Amino acid sequence: MGTNLSEQHIRTLTELSECFSDMEYVLIGATAIKLQIPEFFRQTGDVDLLVSITSKEIPDLGTILAGWTHKEREELRWISPHGIITDIIPICPDLMDGNHLVWPISGNR
Repeated sequence: MGTNLSEQHIRTLTELSECFSDMEYVLIGATAIKLQIPEFFRQTGDVDLLVSITSKEIPDLGTILAGWTHKEREELRWISPHGIITDIIPICPDLMDGNHLVWPISGNR
């Protein structure tokens, strides 16, 4: 069964798996659906990943994702070395305010 994902997407997913191998994470969004249902039409080309990290570990993402580009104005957005936009969403109790995630740098909800 094929996934119809591009080689760049497959390389990006492989790198994410290696980068976060010692953390809990889950792939979400259209890419996750595409892996389960290959004939699914994807509207977006990005990758969305929930990662269980603490707010103190967020600055470490630059080290964990060596070779990736961080979009400073969008705290969650990274570009893989293969050109794939990747949204990395931290899930941890210390960033939650009720049902909202509060981004540590901007304070955006």
